[in-house]
Amino acid sequence: MKHLIIFCIATILGMSLSSAQSTISGTVKTKTNGKPIMNAMITVKDSKEASVATDINGKFTIKVPSNTVTLNVVATGYQMKSVSIEKSDVVDIVLTPEVDKNAKTVLKAKPKKIAALKSNSTQLK
Repeated sequence: MKHLIIFCIATILGMSLSSAQSTISGTVKTKTNGKPIMNAMITVKDSKEASVATDINGKFTIKVPSNTVTLNVVATGYQMKSVSIEKSDVVDIVLTPEVDKNAKTVLKAKPKKIAALKSNSTQLK
């Protein structure tokens, strides 16, 4: 009887812990042309455990606590974005390209042909 009670308590605790998480899925796309962003990292704010990367189609699925969470989304060449999720299981995230302030502009020009100057020289004898 004692073992049965312990088993029931453990089962109830396990069910409550597993129901304390929900799954969020979605896509990450670029703002400029709406194309999917591959290998964007999605992490749950203030959690070191929950993080995933988007697939080749920009899709992801992540397990999060059932309460309101904030997802941080990072991708190379794009600005980081924080998205607050409330009672939603599907989210589409749009990232803005990062502007490189240190980028240099290279100008190319065709050289202009300059007529050679001819000089007349006289020989001294």
